Amino acid sequence: YRCIEASTLLGSFAGIADVANLHHYTDGSRPTYAHRQVTIGVATSGTNIRNTDLAALVSAIQANTPGGRMWVTETGSRCYDPGFSGPNASDVDQTTSAKYIIRLIFEFYNMGVEKTFHFELADAIDVGGQEYGLIQNRTGAVMIPRPSYYSMQRTIALFDDPGVITATPLPYALTGNLSDVHHKMFRKVDGTYLLA
Repeated sequence: YRCIEASTLLGSFAGIADVANLHHYTDGSRPTYAHRQVTIGVATSGTNIRNTDLAALVSAIQANTPGGRMWVTETGSRCYDPGFSGPNASDVDQTTSAKYIIRLIFEFYNMGVEKTFHFELADAIDVGGQEYGLIQNRTGAVMIPRPSYYSMQRTIALFDDPGVITATPLPYALTGNLSDVHHKMFRKVDGTYLLA
């Protein structure tokens, strides 16, 4: 994967950066896959590299950043809107997009990424085919929340928990085929546990 190679060739960012940055879009793949359509250092489009482990990419970048600090300042899934746009190979339906954005946030959290920002709140009306927004913006006057908007809203409300939390471990076990299962336990101020 070219980004991992580039990160290794560049070496340490110490002295020139205090936080690494990544823009990651799923482009029709699972959120844990890292891929890019343009090969680094090549002016023309390269091969579409899929099924590369996103954790390996994040780890390679963090290894060269002081303290391993990293932010993902753009992430999301381009979705199509039935009756308005047709799907292409890099689009997902609205329901899948709603699941992927929350999964991306938790995946990056588990990888030690300090901050993750979804791109974008509302579609840009002057850029055709760029439908990443939590809100459909067809004309600038008609804005319609997508399922991903409500998914994000519910997740924020669920984790909105001001106060001091006393860390108390909760023993639990997951069973079955866990090869692709990533999870994290959270504790709220009132003592409620959330398993994501």
